[in-house]
Amino acid sequence: MSNDRREVPAHNLDHIRIETFIREGRYSPPPRSISAEGLRRNNVSHGHALSGQLSAAYARAKSEIAAMRTDARDAADIEAPGVYLELHSAQNADISDFQWEQKGIRIGALKQNQAGVQSAALLVPNQASAFLEEKLTAYGRAVEGERRPANEAKVANIQTISEATLQTLWTDLRALPVDFDELVWWECWVWRGGEKRFHAAAQRLEIRVSDRHLIFPEVTLLPVYANTSNFQRLLALSGSVEQVRYASDSPAFFTRTAKREQPLWVEDLVARVFPRRLKLLPSACSTMALRVHILC
Repeated sequence: MSNDRREVPAHNLDHIRIETFIREGRYSPPPRSISAEGLRRNNVSHGHALSGQLSAAYARAKSEIAAMRTDARDAADIEAPGVYLELHSAQNADISDFQWEQKGIRIGALKQNQAGVQSAALLVPNQASAFLEEKLTAYGRAVEGERRPANEAKVANIQTISEATLQTLWTDLRALPVDFDELVWWECWVWRGGEKRFHAAAQRLEIRVSDRHLIFPEVTLLPVYANTSNFQRLLALSGSVEQVRYASDSPAFFTRTAKREQPLWVEDLVARVFPRRLKLLPSACSTMALRVHILC
């Protein structure tokens, strides 16, 4: 990039000068090791480790669901469609592709921490558990020569597989409630097609679901009023929630007050964007990005 400074055009108004803050340099993206091919690992040992983690986490999750059905009398005959597991990636690796939607295996609540490690919830339907096990087994088989392991692009970026908790599905910046008996409005992002099962499980557990909801192409947002203990049962037994947040912020301001006051806001914005006395205003011009300025 040339170090030559472009001549600053003449001006006859008070300006906020920003030339001294200019720093020129070539742009380069931050270093990342995310690859569509996945990380290059010893697939045999890695695949064996992941298979063991999957088996153990799946067994613990099924046992937890069985305990929930026993503890909640109204849930005794609710058959959970699957289990939630928790995934963690290797550093700076992407795990968003670790899903097979045609089998109902879905990623939810994908997050990344400051160290570049991603975490996510993985919903594994009952009828797809053997399919997932086979994918990991195939990845862990030894290969010869330049051949790459099966399913490497999806599996190699996975670091650990464990049993999911409510925290796994939690994407709100605020902390989860400390008191498990406190009644809270939760915002459930339910996968499209899972609303009927979600409502059925909530009804059996006698959990209140608001009749107000938002529909998006991939999810439906349903507010739910429950304490933490019952809410965890609803998540596990419905198996249809992609992520969870607080729903304590009332939308009444946007749906009622804002609608009434919108014309006044527009008029105020127009008055500020197109003031009557332009010559009295200071100007801030960037010669790097702007060639013509109404105030220059």
